[in-house]
Amino acid sequence: METTVREFQRNFARMQRIAGSGEVVRIKARKRVYSFRAEIPAQGFFGACTGLGDADNLKPQDAGAAATAWRATR
Repeated sequence: METTVREFQRNFARMQRIAGSGEVVRIKARKRVYSFRAEIPAQGFFGACTGLGDADNLKPQDAGAAATAWRATR
């Protein structure tokens, strides 16, 4: 959807609903165009780490071996 700055300010609640539904609101202002869209926030620390590692392959023995190796190097 395209709109002007004035219309965007006057109907901000409506623009929020539009952006929340997944559509990008393009705001024309003089020689520039701005985009307004909604983002889904991360779900805490573990939500931010989603996909960074393969925890299915970890075993309790692996953690113990790593801790022992770390103590040995100190």
